[in-house]
Amino acid sequence: MRVACVPVCNYFTSDNRVRRVCQFLLKQGFEVHVLAIGRHDLPEHETVEGISIHRFRSSSTKTIRRGVNLTALRAFRAYVAGCISWVRKLRPEVIHYNDWNTLFIQRLARVPHRAIYDMHELFQDLDYLDFPKSINRAVAAIDRDGLRRADAVICVSNPIAEEMRALTDKPVYVVRNVPEARFAEGAGNPAIVQSLRDGRKHLMYVGAIQREKGGLFMLDLLERLPPEYALDCLSGRTPKNAFFTEAAEQRGLGERVKVWDYVPQEEICSSIRHGHAGLSFFVPKSRIYEFALPNKIFEYFLAGLPVITSEARAQAELVQETGLGLVVSLGDADASAERVRTWTPPAVSRELVERHGLTWQHEELALERVYRDLGII
Repeated sequence: MRVACVPVCNYFTSDNRVRRVCQFLLKQGFEVHVLAIGRHDLPEHETVEGISIHRFRSSSTKTIRRGVNLTALRAFRAYVAGCISWVRKLRPEVIHYNDWNTLFIQRLARVPHRAIYDMHELFQDLDYLDFPKSINRAVAAIDRDGLRRADAVICVSNPIAEEMRALTDKPVYVVRNVPEARFAEGAGNPAIVQSLRDGRKHLMYVGAIQREKGGLFMLDLLERLPPEYALDCLSGRTPKNAFFTEAAEQRGLGERVKVWDYVPQEEICSSIRHGHAGLSFFVPKSRIYEFALPNKIFEYFLAGLPVITSEARAQAELVQETGLGLVVSLGDADASAERVRTWTPPAVSRELVERHGLTWQHEELALERVYRDLGII
């Protein structure tokens, strides 16, 4: 059987984008192997949904913290060594690389294969990663080398693709990060559904609450909207959200803001579909925030919700092209609130979502095109 290898520099416990690639490769008849980082409480090898998962770890049992530190470096060294050994032994026909930190395998293993570089972020943005600038420049150099060595490059939005085409003569494709969820299926979380049916206009937010993702702007907006508007965040109740909940209380918004416990991925769309609109904001601190297309936007559409977004380019273009939302200015909360207040949200139907290609079925065809153009399938 033909062998495909999918390295990813995480534990591979919840990486849905990589899992979707693996499921696609299984459909094409490949034997699919994921090479991931190991952890003392995870099996070194297991098979999940037909995917063979191999985890490589150092002898340390310490928690790997983000950033540059000794534990992380030891874990990464063990991961790279394990990947190289595995690739040399199994000699896969295809390696579908995920992000810059898997590209070492290509140079060090020196095994002939078809290489696809799937970049989930914009690593040429030197202000994106929270590393010293010297390390960010090194990451960007590794990324550029990967762009030029790969047979094809995949990224998540058209603005990123435009920038990548200036750096490589290899074909660059866009495969957006759309979840597999079907349009608003299932009963959803009963408590959330009941809360959303209380007669108020619930603005929905899915994902981590962060300042750079407009966490405080959501409160600025709500503060200026009539009391009939509420804000519900499916973000999990964690200490990281304390800045947000404390700010809501200080502004007298405690009764209008609700942060819900973790909701499983498969329940998100069905749980939020009774909301008024979905929110997706980016504070433009670097280029990646202009170019990103987060999967929450597609989750909103699949829940039948229109989207209110900031002027970040990729998000704004998608909302304007489809007509399924509203673009507001982060720099003028008063005007933005007035636009939301007087806005008549468009109906987001299954037919419109499918017509605009806002489903994984559409994106899977884009992924299939990559492999067909290269003659792999």
